[in-house]
Amino acid sequence: VSRDRAIDVEAGYRFLDRWTLSGAARRTTRWPAAGGRSQTTLGAGRLGVDVTPDVNVFGAQQITLEKTTGLKDNDLSTLGLRARVMNGLHLRGEASTGDRGQALNVGADYAASLSTDHTRLPRSVFTVGQRTEVSDQLRVFTEHQFQHEDERAGLAQVYGFDYSPTDRTTIGVSGQLSEIETDAGTTERDVGTLSLSYVGDAARMGSMVEYRRDIGAEERRQWLTTNSMTYRAYEWLTAIGKVSLSHTRDWTNDDRGAKFVEADAGLAYRPVHYDRLNLLGKYTYLYDLPSEGQGDGSAVDERSHVFSLEGIHELGHHWEVGAKYAHKRGEIREDRDAGDWIDTNVGFAAARARYHLTQEWDGLAEFRWLRVNETDDRRSGVLIGLYRSINDNLRLGLGYNFTDFSDDLTRLNYESHGWFIDIVGTY
Repeated sequence: VSRDRAIDVEAGYRFLDRWTLSGAARRTTRWPAAGGRSQTTLGAGRLGVDVTPDVNVFGAQQITLEKTTGLKDNDLSTLGLRARVMNGLHLRGEASTGDRGQALNVGADYAASLSTDHTRLPRSVFTVGQRTEVSDQLRVFTEHQFQHEDERAGLAQVYGFDYSPTDRTTIGVSGQLSEIETDAGTTERDVGTLSLSYVGDAARMGSMVEYRRDIGAEERRQWLTTNSMTYRAYEWLTAIGKVSLSHTRDWTNDDRGAKFVEADAGLAYRPVHYDRLNLLGKYTYLYDLPSEGQGDGSAVDERSHVFSLEGIHELGHHWEVGAKYAHKRGEIREDRDAGDWIDTNVGFAAARARYHLTQEWDGLAEFRWLRVNETDDRRSGVLIGLYRSINDNLRLGLGYNFTDFSDDLTRLNYESHGWFIDIVGTY
């Protein structure tokens, strides 16, 4: 059985408010099943600049510092871009070329924070750790994090392992012990996480449970869990589901607790014998009871039901038309965990057309409407975009939203105006 061991060292520094410089080194030792040992040491540097508050452009260079005779160099040059589309959602794209080939990487990061500790401070984190592949089924890792912010500093130790009892199942366990220093004193934070994932021919499932305890300057207990599922019942019908739950008790302020629930259920329909048509219907339930100290005081209690239906139809080789309708029926209250609920009803509709300019390039135009019934607030506008096909299953687009709202009614904050990057994947 082959074994791998890797030791990583990373450091980063931010200067002039817009620039970020970071470096990393990795030493990998491998013991192949056939016997012997090989080692490789890589070094990398990265320089990034915030072109706008929402767009970051970066370049990175990786070089081979040391390697066992007979191994190929692994030098790599990378240029990339990362953009914030909305709160929590970042899209990224990067192109690389090096000794071992070329690559184009696109992706999205979504931070669905269920914690009621929403403090956002400039910070600097230095991490040292290692990951060891004990066997084909077991991987063990450890990290030591040194954190410094304007108003706090801390030291964290993370230990964990990933175990794959079968080719389809992975179990993850990790624990974190940390100390956080603030002006109010020292807080000890303990975190335990258990995760389970399964990838089958028809079903994909993932689940994570985490417990967090803060003792000291802040007294908190938090439980949270996220669970997702995709099941292909037939070639033409796929079911999707997701549930996220969080409960936090803040003993410092004698807080009765913060709660968060978001649940999604949907069906995707694509006829086998008429694959020009795609339909997606989804239902979302949202309940959000923020903590007393969350944000700037503008957060409100909310419980909502959102129904949406969208479809896409191909017309010949060049044109593709689509439409979406969503309705949000909810209630809000401005006094936290007290007072009367106020009804809210929001409707959204969009009509879009896509034209295949060439085999790889598409142009998109969308007209969208929004109406808030209680205030009779009506808004409308246009969204345009230009897309490039990366392969048969992936498209990357750049566009501009002339309105200030998005099609996600669970996060209706009127901050969606401007440039965006869009990634479309099909399977």
